[in-house]
Amino acid sequence: MVRIAKEDELYAMVERNLGNGRLSVKCIDGETRLCEIRSKFSGKKKEQVKIGSWILVGLRTFETKKNKCDLLETYTDREVEDLLKTDGNWMVFGIEPAVQELDDIQTTKVELTTINIDDI
Repeated sequence: MVRIAKEDELYAMVERNLGNGRLSVKCIDGETRLCEIRSKFSGKKKEQVKIGSWILVGLRTFETKKNKCDLLETYTDREVEDLLKTDGNWMVFGIEPAVQELDDIQTTKVELTTINIDDI
């Protein structure tokens, strides 16, 4: 099951690995923030965090500088597909909104009538 963002949490995409447990991430609100990798993600889980990875970050609302956040969750490709089905401003990450399937599109029935030229 995919973890959904709550209050003071945002979806983000990794732009750069700065080393020393820090990342530069672009958040769904369009801001670029410095993300700290928590100790929970040491070892193999830390290797999952690569450039272009989707992650969930927690904002540091207790700090005066609002450009820092903490890594809370990493998403697999399958989980990203599930997230894209939810409402969100995915254009920030360069993803176009999904096109509705043909079954979902409402069609309007148009009736054609024939007109005799002699009647005009």
